[in-house]
Amino acid sequence: MSADLLTRAVEAFNNRRYVDSVALTAEGLKGAVGRDELFWMGLHEAAVGFELVMAKQPRKGEQKMIEAMEKLRHFGYRYGNIEVTSVLAGLRRGIEEIRSVESGQKQMFDTTLLPQIKLSGSADER
Repeated sequence: MSADLLTRAVEAFNNRRYVDSVALTAEGLKGAVGRDELFWMGLHEAAVGFELVMAKQPRKGEQKMIEAMEKLRHFGYRYGNIEVTSVLAGLRRGIEEIRSVESGQKQMFDTTLLPQIKLSGSADER
């Protein structure tokens, strides 16, 4: 797994440049095999999900977030230098926020709740 590409994808995601993060995770997915492929696919779907929310397509975004969670939940606490639990928590919170808006409990998606992906900074622990 390309650590540089992963870092750039995470930086784009954390800076709410979801279009860039989608492109970078798609690039990572192209060259991935085995477990790395499933991991990149999950990150890609997470980025697409939040990109769709910001494009005012929350239902499609929610579906992508659910798909991302289904893939990333198989990776434990950390994979590569990504703290997977933080990604899962952010996805879960995003889904809850979408559902609150859809049910009428809230007027709009609270963008202050957009998640940050945490880098662990340690070596691969697979």
